[in-house]
Amino acid sequence: MNAQKWIALGAAFFLPLGAQAQLTLTGTNYAQNFDGLDSGLPTGWIVCTNAHATNVGTSAGFVTNHISWGNQTGQFQNSASTSNGGTNLLGTESSALQSGYTNRALAIRQTAGFGDPGAAFVLNLANTSGMNGFRLGLDFLMLSVQSHSTVWTVDYAVGNSPTNFIPLAAYTDPGVFGATHTNISLGTALDNQGSNVWIRIVALSGSTGSGTRDTFGVDNVSLSWTTNAAVTAIPPIITGFVITNGNALIYFTGGPNDTVSSFLLQASADCCSPFCDTNIVINQLGSTQFEAVCGAAGTQQFYRVKHL
Repeated sequence: MNAQKWIALGAAFFLPLGAQAQLTLTGTNYAQNFDGLDSGLPTGWIVCTNAHATNVGTSAGFVTNHISWGNQTGQFQNSASTSNGGTNLLGTESSALQSGYTNRALAIRQTAGFGDPGAAFVLNLANTSGMNGFRLGLDFLMLSVQSHSTVWTVDYAVGNSPTNFIPLAAYTDPGVFGATHTNISLGTALDNQGSNVWIRIVALSGSTGSGTRDTFGVDNVSLSWTTNAAVTAIPPIITGFVITNGNALIYFTGGPNDTVSSFLLQASADCCSPFCDTNIVINQLGSTQFEAVCGAAGTQQFYRVKHL
């Protein structure tokens, strides 16, 4: 075994699935550029082999050393991205130049015995409680163009031990060096999930073609979402009182998110006694306009509108 391979293998490490810390989302966005791979995988990320549509896969080792695009050893590795310092690279840069680039990518070199099929880059979220409207962005990187071609699928699953991954998008080998950016809307699929959420870039089927396989990577992964902000109730304001056709109509205003179920009319025989709930009908007249319809006959009553 030559010295270069010995160093690379010495930098690899293995973690059982689930030992890597899950990512807990905060705020309204998350971004990962993988520039810290020298210290290992970012929080929430694992790399897997033997992944299928019905399971996450088996946690695999990751080489933290700077590995060139042309490396032919089957492994997950820390490689240069397709640009550096604002300059797009050509794909012909030497190993020495690649090693010095600070813009890094999470990459894999597939071989007949490694990751073909079943390789996966996996982001594990602790939950998405109180979050909705997720959008995913990422760069697919073709780092070493070879004659075998792999289709990479972006999919997701929900649950602490998921058995059903749902595909979202696919990346087909373009046959040229470079980055392909994609944006994906997840609709309501990940909204307010109380259990684990998994997002993968995975090779579900074997590569096609002959000869050697590509070096492929991912970079600039982003997630954005909105939060379920608490709605502050707007106190109702009584704006009018009309007696007509044997009924007393009490007009009042509410907030733009209010409906008739937001209110309850309460009554009391005198203003110093406790108010009790009534079954009086409330109608909505407009976006913030309401009326309560009370019978005008009977003893004197004091009314108030309660926001629920």
